[in-house]
Amino acid sequence: MIPVDMDARERAVDPLGSFCVSAPAGSGKTGLLVRRFLGLLARVKDPEHVVAITFTRKAAAEMRARVVNALRDAEAGVTAGNPHEEALLAAAHAVREHDRALGWGLLANPSRLRIQTIDSFCGYLTRQMPVLSGCGGQVTATDDSRPLFREAIESFLHRELAQAGEGQALDIQTLLLHLDNDWETAVELLSGLLARREQWQPVFGGAGLREEDRRSVLEISETLVRHRLQQLRARLEPYLNELAELMHYQAEQLATDIVFAKSSENLNVWRAVAALLLTGKGDWRKTVNKNNGFPTGSGEAKERKQQMLALLAALTEDADPALLSDLRQVLLLPDVEEEPQHWHVLAALTRLLPRLGAQLLLVFQQSGEVDHAQIALAALTALGSDDEPTDIALRLDHAIEHLLVDEFQDTSSVQFELIRRLTRGWQDYNTENNQAPRTLLLVGDAMQSIYGFREANVGLFIRARSEGIGDLALTPLDLSVNFRSQQGLVEWTNSHFKAGFPATDDAQLGAVQYRSAAAARDPGPEPELAIFTGEGANEAEIAALCLKLEEGLVDDQVESIAILGRSRSQLRPVLAALRERGIEVAARDLDTLAQRPLIRDLLTLSTVLCDRFDRYAWLALLRCPSIALDNADLLLMSMMCPTAADLSDPDFVASQEFARLSDTARQRVGQLQNVLQWADHYRDRLALRVWVEECWLLLHGAGALASEADIHDAERFLQCLEQLEMQQQTLNGRMLNEAMDTLYASPGDERCKVQVMTLHKAKGLEFDWVFIPALAKNTAGQDRELLLWDEFVLPGSAPAFLLDIRADAEGGDRPRMYDYLKAQAKQKRDCEATRLFYVGCTRAADYLWLGATLSWDEAKEAHRPPGAGSLLSVIWPTIESQLDVSFVPADDAITTESLTGYRRLRDLPRIEATPQDALAQGLKLAENYQARAFGTAIHRCLEALVYRPQLPRSCDAALGALLKVALLEAGADSSSLSRLQSEGAAMLDRVLADPFAAWMLSGERHERAAELALTVGTETGTQQLILDYSFVDEARGERWVVDYKTSAPGEGESEEQFMANQLQSYSAQLSAYVLALAERFSEPVRCALYFPALGKHAQWQGSTLPDS
Repeated sequence: MIPVDMDARERAVDPLGSFCVSAPAGSGKTGLLVRRFLGLLARVKDPEHVVAITFTRKAAAEMRARVVNALRDAEAGVTAGNPHEEALLAAAHAVREHDRALGWGLLANPSRLRIQTIDSFCGYLTRQMPVLSGCGGQVTATDDSRPLFREAIESFLHRELAQAGEGQALDIQTLLLHLDNDWETAVELLSGLLARREQWQPVFGGAGLREEDRRSVLEISETLVRHRLQQLRARLEPYLNELAELMHYQAEQLATDIVFAKSSENLNVWRAVAALLLTGKGDWRKTVNKNNGFPTGSGEAKERKQQMLALLAALTEDADPALLSDLRQVLLLPDVEEEPQHWHVLAALTRLLPRLGAQLLLVFQQSGEVDHAQIALAALTALGSDDEPTDIALRLDHAIEHLLVDEFQDTSSVQFELIRRLTRGWQDYNTENNQAPRTLLLVGDAMQSIYGFREANVGLFIRARSEGIGDLALTPLDLSVNFRSQQGLVEWTNSHFKAGFPATDDAQLGAVQYRSAAAARDPGPEPELAIFTGEGANEAEIAALCLKLEEGLVDDQVESIAILGRSRSQLRPVLAALRERGIEVAARDLDTLAQRPLIRDLLTLSTVLCDRFDRYAWLALLRCPSIALDNADLLLMSMMCPTAADLSDPDFVASQEFARLSDTARQRVGQLQNVLQWADHYRDRLALRVWVEECWLLLHGAGALASEADIHDAERFLQCLEQLEMQQQTLNGRMLNEAMDTLYASPGDERCKVQVMTLHKAKGLEFDWVFIPALAKNTAGQDRELLLWDEFVLPGSAPAFLLDIRADAEGGDRPRMYDYLKAQAKQKRDCEATRLFYVGCTRAADYLWLGATLSWDEAKEAHRPPGAGSLLSVIWPTIESQLDVSFVPADDAITTESLTGYRRLRDLPRIEATPQDALAQGLKLAENYQARAFGTAIHRCLEALVYRPQLPRSCDAALGALLKVALLEAGADSSSLSRLQSEGAAMLDRVLADPFAAWMLSGERHERAAELALTVGTETGTQQLILDYSFVDEARGERWVVDYKTSAPGEGESEEQFMANQLQSYSAQLSAYVLALAERFSEPVRCALYFPALGKHAQWQGSTLPDS
């Protein structure tokens, strides 16, 4: 049977044309790409002249495999079984002949086929121009860039705030004041902005907004309002005369000063129109009353009310479908103010962000890691501007003759610009070479654009279809045949999703209208809906899913089954029920390690070991299975021993407070004290992984292991500790939690029949049976971002940007631009949620099961409809009347024990107390252990002095308090704490009395940096150097690096001899410091050791300047 869209398919492989193809789910777009790729290979001189770009490694691998298999089939003389295979083999035969003629040897050298991901292609560009791109040649892309963002933000804020009174410091103070001086909130919000910097850098990535930009920002807002009102007037044109009469009557009844005129540009007038025609939920009104200005009565009142009802009926039935959206938009439009609120904060933030972006680049260079956004931005830089293209851009202009891009609906603005730069000038070239043109094929499906959280912009796909890319015109083509799903599923999807999708495409709002598909397969059953309500509904829904799934497991014709969910949290109860029933599943990237109770306990123990003052971790440790204090004992411990540091007092167990605990609690806490003392003794003597693991085993934590998966997960946690230690990270609870959030529990055997994954993960896959539960549940709300912006494009005009900063409080009498942008962002997310549900349903080939639990209204004794943000609300209007909802009371609920692969230690094994003589011997510190703890604390105090706006004359109370905390955290013995504090304070007094130290630590020194991390190349790879202190002496144009040494002369050793010996001992280290700085900075470098114990310094003669 010939597909109904065959003409479009044949046009799409025409090697002389450039197209933008809309290819819905199951339409065979990969086969189309392969056929066009082969057709183009047969026309070029070198295979590298044809480039195919995909967005995932899986898609690239699949396309490459299909191309190679087609060439092998042609080589082997395979006979085609259908018209599609016949066309594909014909193209492969043409390539084979072309290959032989030119000696390519593609089957022997398939690497010459340029089929790669967009990230791989961008990486290739940056490696060609490592200096210009700013990435260097050896960077690695990381999937988790949050630690790098935090490092950049904190170092930037600390450095700039130290320069009190200067412009950047004032801007930071303005921002922090706007955020109620909440440092952590500022770091988190700025981190979110860094993650999206490819969007704001083109707007104000140079110098930020200035005072003179205020007028242009207002003009853009005015243009937006004017455009939306003109659009609304045009769509309301057939009804304006009648509407004017009714608005005038309403104004008289309500005694308002709203005067409606068809040509009005008063926003408040059009808001009144929208309020009259729409309900509070944004739907067409069905009736009006006196509150709307239309009271009941006779005469004119009756006539006007009937006239109004007739108008509403006409609008509901006959109006342009986009009119409803336009009216909703009017209610969201902001008031244009001459003095925008928080302008000074907005301007300050936009001035900070470019400098913060520059700081992030430094962090990237030091760490050797970058995020994917930086690689894309660097690729753009490597290509150069339109006026000044780079050498690589000119080479690519000759090297790439044909470009194919898959999944174009998931393109970001940076990737779109990359493709535009790659194809610039092609239209002019094609005009002169119409028989051998350069071509571009974009393939995608706007209805499957679901990656907005990764900056995908479906509006770019919509614009490319209508406007092309740059100066290159594209012919839009539409495929419509679904080869994957049986007819019953295709027709059900058409009938139920058409009303759920927006009525028209809107690039600005990310709205995509539904395009119906035609089924190529025979009819089958429609989806099965299992909807429950009542107190036992959740359990009943999961039980129904398991029951139906077991039917598929025993059916040999069902080869693959998927359970898909909107979020991981919605799938976890289903996963627990499947495991309880012994159903083997593969659940990749579903359970983060931190979600497993076993790992939570390991995480708690590690946090306490690294930070004895973390109160929450300490109390959680007391409740873990190995200690398991009851509530009464836990309350007592929280009052008399609020942190783990308080347990370090050896006299605590003999105190009267300790005796108030139960016998069991005293035994367990005493044993825990033994373990923590053992940990103190071996701190910094064992590898971090071994140290934590041994403490865990001493607490019998391994007794909670219940399966091989638990062992695997525990091993992954301990391996993560190894990696963190290799990265020389200073560990704390926050860092450990962030590391765990990126690791997932063991997925199970991925070859098994049942797979559990999120809807986003299912994109591009297909299964015989598909289950989608929890359709009535919503996801977590969106946080209020610090800055919102969006592109605003008028036909025939250059893009403009709308932006605003969030207010310091919610609400307000007048709509602001931030409110408009926030509402628009929500509309985009709602549209994307609709598309996400569509993607899930179209994964099914033969059978689709949809489940939901509706809440129960006790007063009305009926179920409530699903919430507006749920997936079920998309199809609710079309299924509500024919739905059979099962009521499940609490008594009928099928209880399932939440199985997590973990058991509590009800019969706690006895933790043997360390024998007193062994404990005394074991806790005898090594000779240099106290010295290391003392040195660590002094380093921390000196680092704090670097960022003091003004140095104290001696060790003041704040510095003394920091010294005590630093000693405790470094593991100093509590019995020696008082002595070490006294010695440390005296040492800091000597430092502050030293003229050289006062000079180098002064706020007048430029580019001060404590604990400066530098990454340098070595013969075997890279090495990270940590410089205690670096600064620039601007008066002499010299850069200094100072390394602190807290040791002191030995008995009978003079200070001069001691310092000379130290310089000789650390010569290699100081040489590495000097070379690292000399490679990065232009100033001459001086290097010195500083001895706080003496209050003196010694300059190393290997500096790049002679001693003065």
